Amino acid sequence: MNGFMKIWMGFVFLAASFSGQIFAAVGGGDEAGNGAGIAEHHVVSAYLNLGEYLDLCLNSSECELDAREHALLRKIRTGLLGEYQNRRQLSFKKESELPGFFIIDGYLRVAKTGDQVGSTIYVNRDLLYRMGPGGVITGLSLESAIAILVHEMGHHHGEVDHTVLDYLGAKVMNMVLGVLQRTDLGPNRRNILATVFDLDRAGSFAQFLVSDGLRAIDLSAVLKSFIQCPSLNDEVQTLQGLSLFNLHWKWKEGDPLSLRGDLVLFCENAQSENASVVRGYGIEVNLAYRWDSQSRMRLQPGSESFKQVLCAENPSVCSENVQASSFK
Repeated sequence: MNGFMKIWMGFVFLAASFSGQIFAAVGGGDEAGNGAGIAEHHVVSAYLNLGEYLDLCLNSSECELDAREHALLRKIRTGLLGEYQNRRQLSFKKESELPGFFIIDGYLRVAKTGDQVGSTIYVNRDLLYRMGPGGVITGLSLESAIAILVHEMGHHHGEVDHTVLDYLGAKVMNMVLGVLQRTDLGPNRRNILATVFDLDRAGSFAQFLVSDGLRAIDLSAVLKSFIQCPSLNDEVQTLQGLSLFNLHWKWKEGDPLSLRGDLVLFCENAQSENASVVRGYGIEVNLAYRWDSQSRMRLQPGSESFKQVLCAENPSVCSENVQASSFK
């Protein structure tokens, strides 16, 4: 069985599991199940950044799209502008509160939608979380949310074959998995997770999230606004893209959580024709946390602090120190 088939079979199993009893009918948010939680956040993040995920698949032969799939995915990509005209396109509801609402062709579904671009996409919150060993609740992953949205938006372009849409969603998911970086805090703390989606090119900014099993905190916009390019020959350079990689945690009880990693900056000034690649910088992010009633670590949203450093002066933050070079 090749890599794609393994991923697709895993997605099919996941989709089947959504319809089974192993998924608990719990909400997101805090320990009491109140408000939006990590799964809902993943759905929203997947929705807002769907164009980048689709481009990744459309522009790579590794996605292994056939002619029909490529044409449909291109329609979905082109149609995103129309989709986003509906400012309330995502709607989270519960089958338990609306019996029969998510039953389609006799099956309980995780999502449903209409057949027009911009149709509301209803997501079944009852099936976004499952109860794992030891009572640990696991939410829908970012890549699974991407596959679900590809499936639903495929319906907006006339595709009614669920198997075709499952395959297409799984192929996009497979490509995203190839560029996702995930770093957890280690044994007994694996709910503390950093996730980076990085295309490693000028014009693209790394998507950066941290999560604790209950909620996700999207630090992408903060990172983009905080990082600065160094001046070049006394000229200001503007940031045209950034990559974040080699993430690693540093922590001991009583201290803030520290997440460190390397940066590659794509910088441009008024005299340059192309962006230059600037290496030798790192980032340190400090995060506050608390312990919940079950002695699990939980992040405190809004507590984040950032520090951009020169690797040569702070070698413990970075894993490398490379000088600027031309971007080809």
